[in-house]
Amino acid sequence: MRNLLPLGSIVLLKGTDGTDKKVIIISRVLTDTNGETYDYMGCPWPYGFDPADTDVWLAFKKEDIATVAHRGYSDDEDIKFLDELEKHQKELEVKKANS
Repeated sequence: MRNLLPLGSIVLLKGTDGTDKKVIIISRVLTDTNGETYDYMGCPWPYGFDPADTDVWLAFKKEDIATVAHRGYSDDEDIKFLDELEKHQKELEVKKANS
């Protein structure tokens, strides 16, 4: 999990031609209603989050990132969170394997 980009990172996703807007990462490790897990959720940079417009929320995986334009802030608290998240993910995998 430590290889996840910090919140606030700005990326350009693969398949864009460079004229599309950049995406700012606003969440990490999420699962949609179909059970698909994504590494990140982002919204258009520089416009940001608009709760009324769910069409601009973008769920994507690490491999969808073409370029990291800016790396967000990370500190000891963030690293601790990522360690706890990794522990939780492993517990879920074990639980799933045993069911």
